[in-house]
Amino acid sequence: MIMKITYLPIAFFCFLLCFACHSGQKVQKPTPPEVVRVEALLETPPVPARTGKDAADDPAIWVHPSQPRNSLVIGTVKHYGLEVYDLQGKLRKSYPVGNPNNVDLRYDFTLKSGKKVDFIAFSDRATNQVAIYFIDPEKGELIENPAPRIQSKLTEVYGICLYRSAKSGLFYVFVNGKDGAMEQYQLAPEGEAGIGGQLMRTFKVKTQPEGLVADDQLGFVYLGEEDKGIWKLAAEPDAPATFTFLAESVPAVGRPIQYDIEGLAIFPTGPQSGYLIASSQGNNTYAVFDRAGNNRYLGSFAVGDNRAAGVDGVGDTDGLDVTARNLGGAFGQGMLVVQDGFNVDSLGLALPQNFKLVPWAKIQSLLKR
Repeated sequence: MIMKITYLPIAFFCFLLCFACHSGQKVQKPTPPEVVRVEALLETPPVPARTGKDAADDPAIWVHPSQPRNSLVIGTVKHYGLEVYDLQGKLRKSYPVGNPNNVDLRYDFTLKSGKKVDFIAFSDRATNQVAIYFIDPEKGELIENPAPRIQSKLTEVYGICLYRSAKSGLFYVFVNGKDGAMEQYQLAPEGEAGIGGQLMRTFKVKTQPEGLVADDQLGFVYLGEEDKGIWKLAAEPDAPATFTFLAESVPAVGRPIQYDIEGLAIFPTGPQSGYLIASSQGNNTYAVFDRAGNNRYLGSFAVGDNRAAGVDGVGDTDGLDVTARNLGGAFGQGMLVVQDGFNVDSLGLALPQNFKLVPWAKIQSLLKR
């Protein structure tokens, strides 16, 4: 269990509360005292949005096949598009491609031409579609899928994740809507150089979901129902559409988890071992669950100020992503990227939202206590 005492200075919190009330910025909720703190090493520039407005949402980490230091972070910006960053947090390129909400990626999809491509998929709320872009490993750029976008039958697309079956090698995309409905599409080559999708099955939970992540090796998809907790579903298209509730994903004594449950990610440490990470947005923390078995709750952490690096702490996180790959340097044991819904400058004044880059080594040391 992760336990330590940390407090947000009262005067500073009162200042933020006062400023937020006058600026329209979300009020940052204090972190529970029983949660330990790690620090982000780097951060991206603020996204292109007005201060005080919800803007940045969900990141995805792409690992370069031969030069991990050239890996990228791809972030969604609501009402704008995508931003691509390097591992120093510097902006590489912006893509004004719609109103993306969530994004995910997978590697080595074989096109009809025989070419293998790495690709991202994101939910575009402007068109109610699933959009696919290829990743150019040489230029570090995104290339639009030449096939038509996947037109969802949902009222409004929201959360999204990709899944590659270890059983069949086939690729799928899961997408959900604010009304609780959810779809699963199989991805297949379309034309010589494109990717298309075919609807395979539909599901529904009672209230608003968003966060989605698939465990390719174990064959599950996890869904965060924001005001309920986390559900687990067999990811194969011919499996029963039966949800299993993670009992330890609800707030309770000894578990500092607060709604909303938002971003989800898988950190593998072996073929069947590792962690499920969830953003507990209600108290600015991240809950860690065992990847295997009944997904036992292991503890929580928060991302606090890194004064030495000039990087502020994180609050109100929507999306997150994690990789266990060695990216070199401080990210040699992997990296966690989180959206910061309460980004501030060195004086505590509100800025447009951004993304924070956290070395996994800092988190791993806590999990081993």
